[in-house]
Order: sequence, then structure tokens, then C-alpha cells
Amino acid sequence: MKHYDLGRWIAFVHGLGSEAARVAMERHLQEGCANCLRTVSLLRVFSIIARNEALYQVAPRALGFSRSLGALLQKKPWLFSRLTSRLVLDATQAPLMAGVRGEMSPNRQALYQASDYFLDVRLEQEATHAAVTLVGQVASVRRSAAELCNLPVAIASRGAVLTQTVSNALGEFQVEVPPEADLKLYVQVSLENSIEVSLHHSPNNGQCLTAIG
Repeated sequence: MKHYDLGRWIAFVHGLGSEAARVAMERHLQEGCANCLRTVSLLRVFSIIARNEALYQVAPRALGFSRSLGALLQKKPWLFSRLTSRLVLDATQAPLMAGVRGEMSPNRQALYQASDYFLDVRLEQEATHAAVTLVGQVASVRRSAAELCNLPVAIASRGAVLTQTVSNALGEFQVEVPPEADLKLYVQVSLENSIEVSLHHSPNNGQCLTAIG
């Protein structure tokens, strides 16, 4: 049975791709592939949440609150109560297409759930460049987009913040991953809580290539 990777299913859920490819993927789902059905179901839920939250307007009070959180995170993000993250989707574990023996890609993508939050994380690396970029998006089943805008985001190593940013109006963020050991990603979602995800280092050149919960 032919399987499709996570990137193809993301395009499928958003209505992208050729008509022939979409028909073939729809037929694959109708054949009852349990793994792909579960993947599409999760992606559709995440897509609906993100699309609905984009309709909200950011209130000035929420902006001020988020910026105040950013000042706190810059000092000691590890002091916040950390929400346990659970890996619900990992592109590296998706079945390969029929007839393909192996596939090496510098990019990795994973979806986590922590309490009422979903965190989509993608690590991107150019083949000719050692730098790794982390692209992410946070969504919530209970909170509006206004409350997820300007959330402080940081990458820390052994208690020290190395780089930081804030989420945009869609809950998206992007940071460069430093070449350090024991890296952790923090997304501060409230005054008391932050989501923590550990970032794995590859033994080859110490480059950060996969994420774990």
C-alpha cells in the first residue's frame, strides 16, 4: 500500500496539490489506512482551530500582558510551571512510500499536545548551511488568537536563554537554533505556565535535527 508523508497530508488538508494527487490520496484514505486516517483527522482539527482563531482581534490589554510575560521569560523561563507535552504526530515515523527504501531529509516536523494546547514544530536546515531554523505555531482549543499573539518564545540551554522571540497574530514564531547541547524550547502560554519541548542533537556535527517531548 502506498503511503504519503506528513507534508503531502498537510497540503491535502489545505486543498493544495494537483487534482490527480488529491484523488489518489482520497482513495488511499477510503482503503482504510489507519495511520493516514489518524494523521488527516488530527491535521483537520488543528487547521480548523488555527483558521478560526485568525478571526479574532488582539486587544490592547492582551498585548500589554503578553509583553510583560516576555520580560519575565528573558530572565528565568525554567521557573515557570511546565506543561507536560505529548508527541501526537512525528513526520520521521510516517511510513515511506511503497518501493522507497529510505529517505534522508534535513527537515523534521512534529506535533505536540500539552493540556489544551497544540504545538506544531518544524526544524529546517539547508543542505549547504549548518544553521538550523525552528518554525512553530501554537494553537488552543479554549483560548482565542488574541490570547496567543505575542506569546514569549525562547530556546534555552542549561538554564540560560540563548535566543527568543514572540508569536505573531496566528500563533506562529521562528527562531534560529544555536549549536549548543541540552537545548529546550519554551513557549510561555500564561503567567504561570509554559510549554517545554526538548530538542535532540544529532551525533553528526552536533546539529539539531529532531524534536522530542
